Amino acid sequence: MKYPTTPHLVPQGGWNYTDPDTGIKFSDNHINALLQRVRVSRIANGHQVGAEWIASVYDQLCNQMPHLPCSEVGVQERRWNGVDMAAFLSTLLEMRGHEQVPQEEYDRRVSICMRCPKRGVVTCSGCGVIGTMLQKLIAGVRITDTDAYPMSCMACGCSIVSKCSYPKEVLAAVDAKLGRTPEYAEQCWMRE
Repeated sequence: MKYPTTPHLVPQGGWNYTDPDTGIKFSDNHINALLQRVRVSRIANGHQVGAEWIASVYDQLCNQMPHLPCSEVGVQERRWNGVDMAAFLSTLLEMRGHEQVPQEEYDRRVSICMRCPKRGVVTCSGCGVIGTMLQKLIAGVRITDTDAYPMSCMACGCSIVSKCSYPKEVLAAVDAKLGRTPEYAEQCWMRE
């Protein structure tokens, strides 16, 4: 299930929700007012408002408002910091003269990462678009449309789809230059 990451911020156009049980549409600039109106309507129409109904409304809001920043319940999250940005830029520079790993190795790595307990979401306001552009420009990294796309390695902060494209020697060289030793999970391909 998903939930709005920033419920205190009003999305462009306000909060818009259609109750799937009644078909009634709701709009409001305040999420709590919207939830109250949905609750009153559900009770009036004989529908449940048990313990999980708010979580269900949040999940449906995320599905109904595709541009709404949402998070997955139970998925780790952290924000990018200056060290993460330095590692990212250093990796792109270090990639010059190196080839991406073959597709078969890339797929193997992504498969490992998607089962990893250190998989999560690293957020950064505005840097996602810049990061994608820099990857394409400097490193020529494949940007694929996979389930791994929004996911990151919580040990190092790297995007899974990016990191899995880089040769291990490039990644190790960047860690050595920055003097960092990420605590990768035991089954991580970086430990092979």
